[in-house]
Amino acid sequence: MRLGYWGWLAAVVLVIVLLYAYRNSPSVPAQSSAPTAAAIASASAPAPSSSTPAVSTPASASPSGATDAPLPGAERFAIVVDQGCSPPGPPPFVRREDRDDVIATLGNGYLCQLRGAVSPDGRKLAYWLFESARNEVALYQNGTTTTLFRLGDELLADLVWSSDGTGILFVAMKGGVQGVPPEYAALRTHDVASGSGSELLRERGVFLTPLAWDRGRRLTAAAVTREPFAPTEYLEVTENNVVARYTLAAGISVAGASSDAALVIAHQTGVLRYWPIGSFAEQKELRPEAGAGAGSVAWRPGSRELAVVVTNASSMRLELWSLDGTRRRLFDFTGQRGGLFFRPDGSAVFLSGSVAIDIATGRAARFALAGSQRIAASVLR
Repeated sequence: MRLGYWGWLAAVVLVIVLLYAYRNSPSVPAQSSAPTAAAIASASAPAPSSSTPAVSTPASASPSGATDAPLPGAERFAIVVDQGCSPPGPPPFVRREDRDDVIATLGNGYLCQLRGAVSPDGRKLAYWLFESARNEVALYQNGTTTTLFRLGDELLADLVWSSDGTGILFVAMKGGVQGVPPEYAALRTHDVASGSGSELLRERGVFLTPLAWDRGRRLTAAAVTREPFAPTEYLEVTENNVVARYTLAAGISVAGASSDAALVIAHQTGVLRYWPIGSFAEQKELRPEAGAGAGSVAWRPGSRELAVVVTNASSMRLELWSLDGTRRRLFDFTGQRGGLFFRPDGSAVFLSGSVAIDIATGRAARFALAGSQRIAASVLR
């Protein structure tokens, strides 16, 4: 059958639309997202109160109350801005927090997606660099990017820093695009100073998410997902390749771990659960008030506190929850299109990719970003 002019034109337009959709579709399955900023330092964790604590309400910020004025201490920090993807896509870049001076360009991630983590001291960003002939985990520090290690024909699922900031725990996988389980997923370590590493575990036909690496105890943690959005197992793996497996109850989604590798946090139908790495049976529960649900969550560095997005039928707000049971309301808002993470020193928290809230005062700063840009991480300058 011959196609006329309009038939050929329609076919060309259809091909272009399909290619664009493919380039913009997630190539790595959705996984439990760990905080991209450094998490909390080592400390003992007291048990929470068995009753739901009252929420104290100091002068709280709101979206309309956010200003363009920088928060206290902003001159010490830089932010990583992810620019979204419009093929071939502009790369993410690093700029000052207190003004829009660009410090460095990072280079593209896989399909323009920034995937990485900030070291516990806040000075380094390890991230997946994927462009042209480069497929590697790169290290950004002080305005300069270097190669940590190359991935060859594998893809990076995710990475986290070790508890002492000297190494990377990551998952590399063969295949695993468009939600199709990979041929295999491998949990590996990489020592930044020596460049040495080892493979701790290799699973076939499932996705793995790295959670924590306690170098002192030579213990790591990871989550297994047998299909997208449905983690099924929690794993503890020693550096001697000894594996302990724990089945996750239905509805539990592991959100991440503190970077001191002390505690793991997870969601379960609007409720938060946490447990010590190495002690899965010691789970404790954190509930919002009746009629509300707990959403996005991030550990505050240097404390046993969590930033928690609390939602109900009519509102969304950001609260600061302590494991001792006290809670504080920080910020009221609507909609969330970005992540939730702290400055490395815990003095401010970033929400929805364009707002930062000062923890001490509740004052909010709004960032003027273009188009689909959003803030993806905070690092020390």
